[in-house]
Amino acid sequence: MAESYYWTKDDVADIIQCSDSKAYKMIAKWNTELQGKGYDTIRGRVPRQYAIDRLGLEARGN
Repeated sequence: MAESYYWTKDDVADIIQCSDSKAYKMIAKWNTELQGKGYDTIRGRVPRQYAIDRLGLEARGN
């Protein structure tokens, strides 16, 4: 199966080992940042690549 373009709170919580509420807060913050840049967002979802960039996972070889 192809990777989804969006990550949900389950994806974020699993990757960084945090609570569901913390994952929701992070997604909400990232979506606010994206809206400030003029992008449309979907509540409860964040573009996978944006989350990877914000979490600094590129440096680890993802």
